[in-house]
Amino acid sequence: NANKILQITRGKYDYFGIHEDLLSIISKNNCGKQGLPDNLQININIDGLPIAKSSNSTLSPILGKISNSVELESVFIISLFHGEGKNKCNEFLKPFIEEPELLIRNSFIYKNRKVNFKMNAFICDIPAKSFITGTKGHNCYFGCHKCIEKGDYVGSRMTFQTISAKLQSDQSFQERKQIEPRRYDSILEDLQIGMVSQLPLDYMHLTCLGKKKLLLKF
Repeated sequence: NANKILQITRGKYDYFGIHEDLLSIISKNNCGKQGLPDNLQININIDGLPIAKSSNSTLSPILGKISNSVELESVFIISLFHGEGKNKCNEFLKPFIEEPELLIRNSFIYKNRKVNFKMNAFICDIPAKSFITGTKGHNCYFGCHKCIEKGDYVGSRMTFQTISAKLQSDQSFQERKQIEPRRYDSILEDLQIGMVSQLPLDYMHLTCLGKKKLLLKF
């Protein structure tokens, strides 16, 4: 097993990698040089789930999926963390960050052809997004990731009621123009991604399990 198993603060971190998985997916789908895009873009999903009711034991995978080729859309495991409770963001992300940085900088070779690599989006639910960006959660006054609006509690829920609120941008996030939402600096920024534009809204929880579920009760 060539996986890199690391002992970190609250558990074990098994890193499977990206490059080898990409080569395997391309090879399994018999993707010749002509059918391979010049630029491979991948979506990343980061989440955590409890695996026992009697303890704080959790499993937190980082998953990848090629986003710009229908033939190569297999989901693959990049890493798995197992431990007691949540780990620190930067310790959790560090083994993952190093390889994409190299792939973005150097590309990779498949059958004597250079293939560029790009991170397309990080698709996470709101708690995971808050965790990997170092921002406050959705129940906080400055918990909206897309705008700089200060929220208001209505009943027991935090609401952001101004539909014309000033939007957060990648540049304003990078320049720390609004310090209220920030809890810590995330090394995710080392990938030079859009920390707002490349973290889309979570449709499943916001719409399907949020508003639609509420409307169905009526």
